[in-house]
Amino acid sequence: MKYPPKIYAEAFAEAAMENKDKEREGFLIKNFLKIIGENKDNSKLKKIFWLCEKIVFQKAGRKKILIESARMLNKAQRSAFDFLAGENGKIEEKINPGLIAGVRITIDQEKQFDGSFFRKIKSLFS
Repeated sequence: MKYPPKIYAEAFAEAAMENKDKEREGFLIKNFLKIIGENKDNSKLKKIFWLCEKIVFQKAGRKKILIESARMLNKAQRSAFDFLAGENGKIEEKINPGLIAGVRITIDQEKQFDGSFFRKIKSLFS
């Protein structure tokens, strides 16, 4: 029986958050992947784990910040964004030369600020 990625993600997130035993962690992951394989839903894995991470972060009160920039950020620039994630947050950096300059910040895979030069040029000609 096939299930939507959200159902898989919710089930796995709940099981993972209840699991306090590090030894059972591998068992849990192995069985979860086995079920997905038996249901022939391997093509949904990326979406399932993306949703699962989102659910776990929300339930734990954590934030995930994605900072895209045209070039690698230096330490001073990076530390300027630390306040967005807070103490328990996670900051991920991604190089995207297509932005030309500036940054695009995505919070919890939902809210986005696009301060890229590419967006500004595009809005001039739209």
